[in-house]
Amino acid sequence: MKILHHICSSPSESNALACALRFFGPKDTLLLAGNAVTAALLPYWLNAMDGYDLCLMKADVDARGLTTQLTRFRQIDYAEFVALTLAHHKVISW
Repeated sequence: MKILHHICSSPSESNALACALRFFGPKDTLLLAGNAVTAALLPYWLNAMDGYDLCLMKADVDARGLTTQLTRFRQIDYAEFVALTLAHHKVISW
């Protein structure tokens, strides 16, 4: 079963990302949105997410002024977010 793990809070705000990574399956996708996009700047979390299907909400990256720092990651818009929700069997918002 393909699951889209939608994380909205930064690792310093909650343990949502850590929990999602424990339940992440081989066909799953990890979407960082809101303050969670800042996790992509932190070496510990970069290492923890290495090899995962990872994407970031572009609007949230832009809103935080992180566009140039996070160019190496796939960034999606709202239409692509909707497409991801339809392509997965389940969406879990952490």
